[in-house]
Amino acid sequence: MIFNLKRTYNEKTTTGFLTLGSKFSIRTLELPYLSNMRNVSCIPEGVYHVIKQSATRERPYNFFRFWHVANRSGILIHKITYVKDLKGCIGVGLILLENPETKSVKMLESTTALNKLWLEAEEQFTIKIFS
Repeated sequence: MIFNLKRTYNEKTTTGFLTLGSKFSIRTLELPYLSNMRNVSCIPEGVYHVIKQSATRERPYNFFRFWHVANRSGILIHKITYVKDLKGCIGVGLILLENPETKSVKMLESTTALNKLWLEAEEQFTIKIFS
C-alpha cells in the first residue's frame, strides 16, 4: 500500500494532499522546509515506511510513526490545528483555511481525517512525498 503526499511549499508552512489513488484524500499541514533541521523543518521528500501506533498515555488517540527518517526521530502523523504546534511531524485534516493577508493557516476536521486514515491504512505502509 503506497500513499502519495503531494506538497506545496510556502514561506511559513508546507501544505499538501495525502492520497491513495482516487478513493482517498485528506489535507496535510507541515512546517516549512528548512534543510531538515530538527523541530523547525518538515522532513525531506522521499519514500518512507510508516506504521500504525495505538493511543498512549502521552498521546490519547491513534497516530502513525515514520521509520528511518535521516537525521530525525519521532516523526509522526497526527491531528493538528495550527502549524505552530508542529515540531517536524505531519498534521492532517479535511479542511485547510488560509488567510492570505496574515499568511496564517488553520486545519479543521483533524480528528475525522486521522480516523479516516486509520481505517484506510494497513498496519504498515509506504508514503511517497514529493512536490
